Amino acid sequence: MSRLDLALTARISQRHLGFVELGRSRASQKLLARLLDALDAAPSERAMAFLHAGFVVPDATQNQDRRRQSQALISLTRQ
Repeated sequence: MSRLDLALTARISQRHLGFVELGRSRASQKLLARLLDALDAAPSERAMAFLHAGFVVPDATQNQDRRRQSQALISLTRQ
């Protein structure tokens, strides 16, 4: 997945994504969840990412709901 694809899927600018990648900006918990959704991260990867970022690991049912919503939005925008 390109940086552009990831930014579009996560609904952020390429510039902001670049700042997060370089450490010039810190991702919020919500942004991290959107990035992980866009990358279709496994539950174990999601948990590790949240822990490494200093966040509490969200409930698994919230992750599944968020992933379904993201996938629905992606399919709607590609039509």
